[in-house]
Amino acid sequence: MDVTWSVSDPVSITISNAQDSTFGTATCITSAPTPVTVTATLPASKNNGRQVVRAATLACN
Repeated sequence: MDVTWSVSDPVSITISNAQDSTFGTATCITSAPTPVTVTATLPASKNNGRQVVRAATLACN
């Protein structure tokens, strides 16, 4: 579990980086006016010198 999760709107959505069964779980706290970007980042130091970043969107209505 070397990935770090983040969200573009931490007021509306939280995401867990805890090293347990909640890892990567996003939770809507309030409705967001637009979809929120959820990003997973794998640092280069954990991937043979190449950073990997992937994103998706999540809507909380």
